[in-house]
Amino acid sequence: MKKKILIIYENINREYDNCLLLKAELERRGYTVVLKYKTESICIVQDADLVITPNCYNIENERYYRYLFAGNKCPLLSLQYEQIFTKESEIKRLCYPDNDMPNVYFAAWGEIYYNKLLQHGIKPSATRVTGSVGLDFCRPEFRCFYLDKGEMGRKYNLDVNKKWMLFISSMTLFPESPYYRHLSIDIKDKGYLTERSNFEVKTQEKILEWFDEFLISNNDYIIIYRRHPVEEQSEKFKLILSKYPKNFLDIADMSVKQWIAVCDYCYNWFSTASIEANEFGKPTQLLRPYPISEERDYSFLSNSIKCSTYEEFASSTKQKNADSIDRSLYIDNYSVTETPAYYRICDFLDGIIERNEQSCYYFDKYFILNRFKYYIKKFFIFKLAIKRIYQFANKKLNFVIKSSKIRSKYCITQLEYSVKFHNDSINIIKYDKIRDIVHKLSI
Repeated sequence: MKKKILIIYENINREYDNCLLLKAELERRGYTVVLKYKTESICIVQDADLVITPNCYNIENERYYRYLFAGNKCPLLSLQYEQIFTKESEIKRLCYPDNDMPNVYFAAWGEIYYNKLLQHGIKPSATRVTGSVGLDFCRPEFRCFYLDKGEMGRKYNLDVNKKWMLFISSMTLFPESPYYRHLSIDIKDKGYLTERSNFEVKTQEKILEWFDEFLISNNDYIIIYRRHPVEEQSEKFKLILSKYPKNFLDIADMSVKQWIAVCDYCYNWFSTASIEANEFGKPTQLLRPYPISEERDYSFLSNSIKCSTYEEFASSTKQKNADSIDRSLYIDNYSVTETPAYYRICDFLDGIIERNEQSCYYFDKYFILNRFKYYIKKFFIFKLAIKRIYQFANKKLNFVIKSSKIRSKYCITQLEYSVKFHNDSINIIKYDKIRDIVHKLSI
């Protein structure tokens, strides 16, 4: 009987394509593979031989994945989608997983994270440097995977004769956002959180001022503002959207790399997407109206071009190419070798499954009882039912919740986007493309 692999994804646009790539390679190796959306799925029958998760930091995370998806004995392989940290973030919040999860394994993007895991007590047998599967899509072999500018123009009604400018935002700490409220509960240093929030708010306001001033006299440009998944639209943001309906666009669809592939200029404020753009051959420029200290900045961005005034930003739009980031600045964070990361991850997975067959480890002696109690305590079945009812009404009856407070508190936009995304036939086309590439690259 074929071994079954379950792949959980949490952030659709960041992770779904990666899951398809892993699925294609695992199926090529003879596995049965099923994809599940973390916040909208429960596996009543838990029969997977291994579950790939987007993250796993502590026992509470492991409990969630086991009770909802994996079962009592099944190993977890965490892709740990957050692996790049500043000096300050390592001090201010938990960045590394606990070392008391014996049947959880970790894929490390590079030597730095791998060594940090070992320093935090993770056994060498429980982790391996695999590289980042997201960077595989920046390799030349994957260029045929992306839609071209003409196809994207038709899909989103964008003028292909104009210059497209992509701004990759990472503004997450707006006081009205659910994410901020969540952090305000977890982070003890409220003063630090407030200071960071104020800094992000004033930075976004200044950048939006630049965009507003630029578009007044540059109708031949389109700015595509790529909000972070937890970023809320500010009032100023909404104002500029209405002021330039054809030149300033808020588009959450598709992966960041898809937009990098077709845009003429790439900008960001503070994002690891700089590495993806660099590997793609389209280096980004940084919009920094207010300087970021060395402790709060990514070290690999130290030599990047930074626009600190409107004049510098406007001037950058006339330049053909930005200077690339020296790969030596991030090669210890991102292992890039001739062997793609997806292949190295699947090699790691093969070994985990083989070892697990000899293991007698069980997560919970009273698993069935405690799983039932966990479902009752967390209201999972009830919450899932409510989501399904709303998504059905949204899809079939075009019902939409209009209250901004309710939409923000319960992430209604995400629910609606999930319906749209999972019913888009383009996902079948994407998987066929990925599968063809994988079979051509089979090693």
